[in-house]
Amino acid sequence: MRLKKKPEAGKLHYSVIWDLKAKDSLKDIYLFFKPKSLQGAQNVKNDILATARSLTNFFPKFSFDPDLGSPYRRIV
Repeated sequence: MRLKKKPEAGKLHYSVIWDLKAKDSLKDIYLFFKPKSLQGAQNVKNDILATARSLTNFFPKFSFDPDLGSPYRRIV
């Protein structure tokens, strides 16, 4: 998952870019929890998605991605 800068009316706006590996990992996490609890699987997935969405609102609170460098950040 990466953040991408998008210029918007004189200010910077960040959007979350999900790569294929991140999408596959989210699906694997969901499928791991689903047999145990459908509601639990949905809650975990929703929490992960909500955290990813929060990156655009609280961008500086996460560390820079060492592989991609600035301006990309990661949740760990």
